[in-house]
Amino acid sequence: MIEIIPKEFSKNKKEDFRDYAFKPLFQIMKKNKKVFLLTNDMGAKGLDELKEKFPKRVINAGISEQNIASVAGGLAKSGNYVYIYGIISHIIFRSLEQIKIDICLPNLPVTILGVGAGLSYGQDGPTHHGIEDCGIASVLPNLNVYNPSDYISTYQSVLDSYKLKRPSYIRLDKEKLPNIYKKKDKFESMKTFGKHSQNLLIASGISLWICLKIREILMKKKINFFVLDFNKLTYFNTSKIERIVKKTKNIIIVDENIESSSIISKELLKIKNLFNLKNTISIINLKKEYLLGSSSRKYIWNKNGLFPKQICKKILNRIYF
Repeated sequence: MIEIIPKEFSKNKKEDFRDYAFKPLFQIMKKNKKVFLLTNDMGAKGLDELKEKFPKRVINAGISEQNIASVAGGLAKSGNYVYIYGIISHIIFRSLEQIKIDICLPNLPVTILGVGAGLSYGQDGPTHHGIEDCGIASVLPNLNVYNPSDYISTYQSVLDSYKLKRPSYIRLDKEKLPNIYKKKDKFESMKTFGKHSQNLLIASGISLWICLKIREILMKKKINFFVLDFNKLTYFNTSKIERIVKKTKNIIIVDENIESSSIISKELLKIKNLFNLKNTISIINLKKEYLLGSSSRKYIWNKNGLFPKQICKKILNRIYF
């Protein structure tokens, strides 16, 4: 576990993202007998419990990701709602054509639950890293991409995707982290933390924790940042971002993705140019290269300067402004 938890959240209960992705599925599958879950020979506590409760609607289709995407599309076309669960690097990359043609093109109610966001599977190497998927998934029309930062926003993302009844992709991290959001909260595609100032940190997923920790460290030095979290990476409120960004001077984007897969960076630069904004925008992410070998998340973060203390040091030395 990487120590990135600010004190204000340290006493909150820690939970697994995956288990909280399956929790709302119990409610949904109990109410709606036309909801199915397909998996590629994956195991998880919540998945096993679902299979025990709904044995005919939780289907292990084996290691056949392309087939799973096509079957999901066929089931959805027949009036069902379908969830797919698998490792991001397998379920997205191996079945990209089928996701495009059999799910996104006909705009069908299929939600992909992809585990292994970013460097969750760090020690399994580049075959299991999920650091290019955001860029690839975001180019597919009709696909809603969610990147929750805690188990509550994961829970909310599953419910929100079900209400949309459109193609969705929810990225699940493997770290066990406390909650930032509250279960009673309404799902928000983006949310700010802290008082508005001229300095803004922007992140999504686990990178939000880096930014919240940076904010905590710098507050002790009388430097104020507020933080913007993107729970959703596509089909978000562009005018809301523009209103937030207009009030700032310095923006730092922290993203545990390779440079070409950083959706937030691309969208923010587009907004800056569109509205002729004068903000200074700095981007911290992974280099556009394969991370060879068995490397922990901790090792890769240290190498790429993603740790809060590393970023704070550069902020204090005014490297980003």
